[in-house]
Amino acid sequence: MGWKLAAVMIFGPSWPSRKRTCCASTTSGPHTAEEMEKLAGRFPDNIQLYTASRGGVMLGGVILYRGGCVDHAQYIASTEEGRGLFVLDAIMDVLLSEVCAGTPYFDFGISTEEGGQRLNVGLIDNKESYGARAVAYDFYEFETGG
Repeated sequence: MGWKLAAVMIFGPSWPSRKRTCCASTTSGPHTAEEMEKLAGRFPDNIQLYTASRGGVMLGGVILYRGGCVDHAQYIASTEEGRGLFVLDAIMDVLLSEVCAGTPYFDFGISTEEGGQRLNVGLIDNKESYGARAVAYDFYEFETGG
């Protein structure tokens, strides 16, 4: 394999400078490395970073938010080299078959853009390649008296 999988708590040099890349799309995340380290430090059983690296260089990673009934993957990212080595497939395999095996639900997050108005086909295809299925959420807005 030539690279290793690990659960780490250091977001600093591994953190892709507020950007994540998956399925040929790049989007900015809301948290800096410092913010993620602070949050993970406060909730170490609930926020975990799983990475694949070679020679001390991160090739890909997934932040896992653990919540009892649901585990939620976010900031799924890999480098070009990591994509060529399929490191996200290996990370997801470990998460789904070992780390989260006893959790009833695994949430890959949204697969839409533009406020839920447009499906990102590449993103949903990627999630479905791991066995996931899409769930549509209805949103309702109503006024309360007052």
